[in-house]
Amino acid sequence: MAQFAKAHGFSEDRTLSVELVVEEVFVNVCMYAYENENGHVEITCKSENTPGRLTIELLDSGKPFNPLSSVPAHDQNVDINKRRIGGLGILMIIQITDEVSYERIGGSNRLTLKFDRFRRSGQ
Repeated sequence: MAQFAKAHGFSEDRTLSVELVVEEVFVNVCMYAYENENGHVEITCKSENTPGRLTIELLDSGKPFNPLSSVPAHDQNVDINKRRIGGLGILMIIQITDEVSYERIGGSNRLTLKFDRFRRSGQ
């Protein structure tokens, strides 16, 4: 994935951000989608017709889960020792990714992550 991003003009920092997001999603699928059973995850990287845009799709046949419908509200002013555990990964994914979408197709979850080579202003 890193080679693919770099081949499409992504900087080292932006490539690391893409890898961080994909790793977060992949780990969550591995931990929660199959409830301690073996499962299948397919990751596809592709460039779009839009120059400087990379699309990554993660497809799994685990239990239905739309991460976008469960974005937690976290008060970042609360002492870190008093915050509840979990949920920050979804916020990180939304903050780093330029576009995120989820759909359930048949018996599969499809999470589509779109990254622009350069972050748009204000993000």
